[in-house]
Amino acid sequence: MPVIVLISILALLGSVLWVRILTKDEEVSAAVTCNLPQQASQSDPNAPTPQPLGKKVDPTTLMDTEPTTLAATRVRVFNANGERGQAAQVAAQLSEYGYASAPDVQVGNDPVYVDQNMQCHGQIRFGANGLAAASALWLVSPCAELIEDQRQDDTVDLALGTYFSELRPNTDAEEVLAVLKEPAPGGMAAAPVDISLLKAARTARC
Repeated sequence: MPVIVLISILALLGSVLWVRILTKDEEVSAAVTCNLPQQASQSDPNAPTPQPLGKKVDPTTLMDTEPTTLAATRVRVFNANGERGQAAQVAAQLSEYGYASAPDVQVGNDPVYVDQNMQCHGQIRFGANGLAAASALWLVSPCAELIEDQRQDDTVDLALGTYFSELRPNTDAEEVLAVLKEPAPGGMAAAPVDISLLKAARTARC
């Protein structure tokens, strides 16, 4: 009898553990995966027309992409969550890290989620020429969904969602950022980043 009781207790504990693991996976997925933006309003002709979103990119696309220097990473920060002043605050933090601002718009309301109801941590948006820049920005916002659109330049956008609270690079990411902030001797390129360190820098609890 005691053996049967012990087995029953272990089975119960195991089932509880799996429920917690699956629940946590669902929470992480919800935090990283953003809802789709609303469609253009048919009833209100004065409502802003959302820009197309682009396509979601698997994180493995950027996992081993060598990030560019922070000074060469030109970023726009968009408010997609309705928090007034947050985009400007984040843009200032990015500048302190060493990131550059995009030449046209630095901060503004998100042109894709015009209702400011992006339900996730956020999105990093980039074009085919901005993979290295997106890789650099991903270091400080590892829980952001990755979106590739049709832009032709290497600028990147960081759109802040309703789950966003702060930029959160881990200690390994801080080390990579320090390398990317200083160009290698004799040129504008950063010193090569160790791949294992780069992978550790991507680790985050979302």
